[in-house]
Amino acid sequence: MQYKFIKFGPEGYPLFYYCEITYPPVVNDEGEAIAENPGIPSDAHAVTDQQWQDAQSMKLWLSPDGKITVPPEPEPIEMPDPVVILPAVTLWERTSKKEAADIEAAMETQDARSRNIFRTATTFRSDHELWPLLESMATQLFGEVRAAELLAA
Repeated sequence: MQYKFIKFGPEGYPLFYYCEITYPPVVNDEGEAIAENPGIPSDAHAVTDQQWQDAQSMKLWLSPDGKITVPPEPEPIEMPDPVVILPAVTLWERTSKKEAADIEAAMETQDARSRNIFRTATTFRSDHELWPLLESMATQLFGEVRAAELLAA
């Protein structure tokens, strides 16, 4: 007598395996198998040899509606854009004297809060609320290519 059962976990993936080797069948006085092992849980599912093999490589899944099938594709993981962290000194080292003066003049048109954040920052981060202002200012003053060079990580 050959049989294979799998008990699935709450997420639907195989959790426990039961077969005639690990859970030998009930035998009669002559040693013949007459029934499956009663130690196999009632909520274990009978599976084919192919399903047994698939389960061992995580290619078998118990769907919420009780069907044994292949697992669903994992949800795609959206990776956030990497955060650019630019030391303030690096920005100023990259600028010419004229570019630095142009940035200073453009900053004078901003509100006091923005000016003070900009002046006291030790780094400029692309995930900070004022990064778009820095990008747009650099682009307006120097063009896209030069702005990208100045603000590169």
